[in-house]
Amino acid sequence: MDNSFQTIRVGKNDLAYVHEILVADAVEHGQDGAAAVRGFDASLAQDDFLSSNCFWLLIALDHGRAAGYLSAVRIPKGDARKAFIYVDELWVLQAYRRRGIATALLDEIGRVGLEVGARGIRLITRVDNSAGRALYQRAGFDLQESIFCQKLF
Repeated sequence: MDNSFQTIRVGKNDLAYVHEILVADAVEHGQDGAAAVRGFDASLAQDDFLSSNCFWLLIALDHGRAAGYLSAVRIPKGDARKAFIYVDELWVLQAYRRRGIATALLDEIGRVGLEVGARGIRLITRVDNSAGRALYQRAGFDLQESIFCQKLF
């Protein structure tokens, strides 16, 4: 495991790192990096989620270069129960995989969860994502069978 990287909690002064990882991620997926940046910027202008105490965007940096990211939310409960942190996205660029970056991002969101008094972390992965499932098990997640439901608008 290579520890030449650091994780940061993204604020508005870190947008260059966000743009860098969005472009690289889009290129890996054969998509338009500029469109990804425009989409992120438009979303941020509309919702200002980086100022929220219920949303976190983490980026892993390798020698100052964006190598991976994690986005997560806390959905408060409407009663006395403690909220969970939900990991929405976790992505490490191909060139940086198998170096502990995803684990470091999960560790950092775990620290966030402890800081905000969350009960734990939840996430969803595809059944055929064997690498992701192994990562989550190594990170201490309990794999449970579920049915994921989604309705698109």
